[in-house]
Amino acid sequence: MDMTTGEMAPALADGAHDAPPLDPAQATRVQALAHAFYQVVPHDLSTYCSLTSRISQAALSLLGIRASLLPCQVWLSVPGNNYVVGFLGNQPRAGKWDGHVVCSVGDWFIDAALHHFKNEFDQDTPAVVAARKFQARTLAIARVDLSATHRLVWMAPPPGVDPSPPDEPHELVARYSQALADRVAAGQAR
Repeated sequence: MDMTTGEMAPALADGAHDAPPLDPAQATRVQALAHAFYQVVPHDLSTYCSLTSRISQAALSLLGIRASLLPCQVWLSVPGNNYVVGFLGNQPRAGKWDGHVVCSVGDWFIDAALHHFKNEFDQDTPAVVAARKFQARTLAIARVDLSATHRLVWMAPPPGVDPSPPDEPHELVARYSQALADRVAAGQAR
């Protein structure tokens, strides 16, 4: 399974910098959840950021960890080009939102909807990223270096957009968050 877990140098978007740091046990659970995500959740949901973030948020709540939704843009920088997902001013297609959102948990976040880069731009990225957020007030939320030349950067939404993620089917969120929380709890009980 593709997953990047990175340590970030401190710097965050408005509202993201106020989160208290996770203790080591909580950070381990966040990483375990990211690792198990697509072992439980069907991969065909990998471009539905609002749904995958709500599943992560609900699973973490079941594990006793408070999480929230953090709207953002995510940029993929590669030599000679930058690709952006979220808040581009595009007319939404049926069943799609023109934004991006991640699950924010303390000084960490989980993004399980990076498959957009493969679908829209034919660029490979990890399926899930769990990483620490920057801790200073900036437009940048976090950065993960995928290689010496490829990096993902999460940024605050541009001014003037409605950053509110759409509602998602509660039954899907409940089903997959429970299964994910059970998988993480079982794996950490060993």
